[in-house]
Amino acid sequence: MSEQDVYLIKNESGADKCPSGKLALYTNIDFNGEEMGDILIISPNIALTKQDLEGYGFIVGEHDGVSSVVNNMDQDATLVAGLYLDGATLAVSPGLRISSLINFPLASGNWNDEVNSVVSAGTRNVDLSMSIESEIVLEEGEEYSALLQIQNNTSEAVEGVTVSASSSNSAVFSAEFYSQTLNIPGNETVNVRIPVEGKGQGKATLTCQLTMPLGIINSGNNMTQTTVTVSESRALKVTQSFAGDWADTWPSTNYIYSYKLILSSADTDVDKWELSFLLPDGAEVSLNG
Repeated sequence: MSEQDVYLIKNESGADKCPSGKLALYTNIDFNGEEMGDILIISPNIALTKQDLEGYGFIVGEHDGVSSVVNNMDQDATLVAGLYLDGATLAVSPGLRISSLINFPLASGNWNDEVNSVVSAGTRNVDLSMSIESEIVLEEGEEYSALLQIQNNTSEAVEGVTVSASSSNSAVFSAEFYSQTLNIPGNETVNVRIPVEGKGQGKATLTCQLTMPLGIINSGNNMTQTTVTVSESRALKVTQSFAGDWADTWPSTNYIYSYKLILSSADTDVDKWELSFLLPDGAEVSLNG
């Protein structure tokens, strides 16, 4: 984006400060007429999260957030309650001037100072819910693939969704995950594995985020987090070897695959082992010891 696509006007007032073909967000009611404030000017077809807005110096989600709006574009704009372009939305029609968002109801009260994201375009809503397994515990040097699940709660497929993941402290654990673009079929759940590796003792946060294509707002959640705890490495080892496979008894068409597991400990007395298995879709574990 160029500098003219999104820019901040400080300590100004008036609906006339919104140029033709632009969207303007004002920090106070009556277009900053009663109390001087800032104005954020946005070109068409741009989506901005709370972090993006604050990167331009426009602080939202508190006093002097968004209180009035001017849409001088020839298309709808969309105000969004969620921090990550998710949650409740309010459409702003072409040419509309909203002098006070106090007059627009929201579940928590009204829209005044409740805008956390914005799209300078019309949008449609989808309903995706995202969750990551909780309380991941690793040892130093241990690798693990955390399970992220994305559920489509409607019958309509959502295409072009980008998934990303990050570690809050790479000295504790790394998340070697490259962003993926996925299609989420209607009424289905897509599983994504997030590779993590313990680096040093401590706790840090694994954050997974969805980014919708422009014009799509998720009424579910676009962000989920879990705590990753890394402890001192112990001399424990699990090895496996393939023992054979055979067809299940008729009428089943499944196959059974047998593996031998060896669990060993160099210097630690182990009373119980807790094992997890990464399996293809449709496979299940049957233990015979």
